[in-house]
Amino acid sequence: MFPRQAWIVMLPLLAFVSAALALSCGSGGDSATGVATASPGPALLAIELCLGPAPAPTSTTTPAPTPCPSAVATSVPMSCTINLHALGSFSDGTMSDITSAASTFWGSDSPLILSSDGGGAYTGITPAVPPAMVTAGSGGVSSPMLPVTVGAPVSPCP
Repeated sequence: MFPRQAWIVMLPLLAFVSAALALSCGSGGDSATGVATASPGPALLAIELCLGPAPAPTSTTTPAPTPCPSAVATSVPMSCTINLHALGSFSDGTMSDITSAASTFWGSDSPLILSSDGGGAYTGITPAVPPAMVTAGSGGVSSPMLPVTVGAPVSPCP
């Protein structure tokens, strides 16, 4: 038999081995809580930025959106807003609009020139050269950087 001190030292190791065995055996649940968990689903492979707001869903059974033309360098007048949406490509071959997904982040490398609302809308703050670079990301995958030039103000905004 092991002395009591040896068991106390070994308990964390036993818990780790037990959890590893549960995962490798496909227990389908959380070994710490015993709660069944859903499979993670298909992996996100790529994100494409598209000009314009995200299309409104027509129903929950609508097929995934078709690919949009990739957004290329664009511009927005100062004090005006440009809308982008993010289209995710997944490992099972599907595409889905991830613009408003909780895990999607939006960013600009120059927030003092072009600010993001965090949901795909970017507002021109001040005219500048070179353009600000914007991106969207989720789950460790980022879209290609999109250059957006902020131009002189116009009224009304396009």
